[in-house]
Amino acid sequence: MRYSPYVGPRTYKGEKAVFVDGRLYEVEPMAYRFVLHFAQDNDLQLIQDLV
Repeated sequence: MRYSPYVGPRTYKGEKAVFVDGRLYEVEPMAYRFVLHFAQDNDLQLIQDLV
């Protein structure tokens, strides 16, 4: 299965998570906002992880 280079499944501290690269906003702002609004609308936890 192939995923976007900006969004994909991973684990975070042993939990399943979906990572969204902030560069997605530069490439496709509407997709970035969609992902954030989806998470908020579904009460998903958002964590800003600065690497």
